[in-house]
Formats: sequence, structure tokens, C-alpha cells
Amino acid sequence: MGARSLTRDLEHNWIGGVCAGISARYGWNVTLVRAAFVVLAPFGGFAIALYVALWLLLPPAGHAESGTMETAREGAEEIAEVTRVATNRIVEAARTAADEIAGAARSTARQHEAPSSTEPGDASPPRPEEPERPQNGPAGPIP
Repeated sequence: MGARSLTRDLEHNWIGGVCAGISARYGWNVTLVRAAFVVLAPFGGFAIALYVALWLLLPPAGHAESGTMETAREGAEEIAEVTRVATNRIVEAARTAADEIAGAARSTARQHEAPSSTEPGDASPPRPEEPERPQNGPAGPIP
């Protein structure tokens, strides 16, 4: 039995199947491979660049070996589709959040509105006017 070549595993993928393919090829735990990419991603973006490069260059598992350019084209198409779907989900989530925030703001504004005594059917009695308070002069309160 020959050595298994490095491919993208599309049956166990989360994004492009790169981590699942690496774990299948070398017999590593896929969670650890994914964790390694996540941990290394903030450090100069090397892990992200490596992931994208492998996504472009590795053929999907089970597909006949094709040329590097064909594999890269298919990988680029997959990246574009995943990006489009993710963008649509983010936009929809942002719209939903904005609608919820606007609804909560309207509700809060209605709760804090002072009732107007000129509205018909207003059950609250008008407030009595407060008497004028004496003004303080240079020698103290004015009697």
C-alpha cells in the first residue's frame, strides 16, 4: 500500500478541509491541527497565509490528480463561495442585531416619555405649581 498523498478532506471540513486533510494524512487529531492554526494565526498571519495557500494548492480527497493550476482555480472558487456565504450571514446577523437594538431603543424611549397633560384621556392630575422661593440678598434671605 502506497503512502497517502496530502489532500483536503471535504467530508470532515469546517472551512476548506485543509486541517482535516493534514490530520488524515499524518494520523493527527484534527482538533489539535485546527487549534495550531488558530493559535498561530495572530502571529504575523503566517498560519492564515499557509491555510489559504494549502486550500488553493491541495486537491480535494477522492478527486483525480489534476494540474496545479486547475486545483488552484477550484480552490479559489471554493474560497470565493465560502467568503460569499460568510459575508451574507454576517450581513444578515448585523441587520437582525440593528433591528433588535432599534426596537429596544424605541421601547426605552416610550417608557421614558413624560405624559402630556393636554392629551385627552390623561388620567394623571396636573401638578400644583410650587410657590416662589425667596431670593437671597447680600444680607441673607429676604423676608
